[in-house]
Amino acid sequence: MRENIPIVLCGNKVDLKDRRVKAKNMIFHRKKHLPYYDISAKANYNLEKPFLWLARKLLRDDNLVRYLIQLMQKSVELN
Repeated sequence: MRENIPIVLCGNKVDLKDRRVKAKNMIFHRKKHLPYYDISAKANYNLEKPFLWLARKLLRDDNLVRYLIQLMQKSVELN
């Protein structure tokens, strides 16, 4: 079931002028076929995009929603 869990990769601190990681060096997400978003919490840039992508994926996958509900119920039982 874990292979169906949606994952999104985010690069933070896009607002920095001397950013160490350059766009041409970011290839991990392409190899793994993951969506990637540049974000900046400081500049409030693109913060909503990864969450919206995840919400869309979760709402379309009924099996995943059921699985996540089961996980939450187990968590509540443990507490």
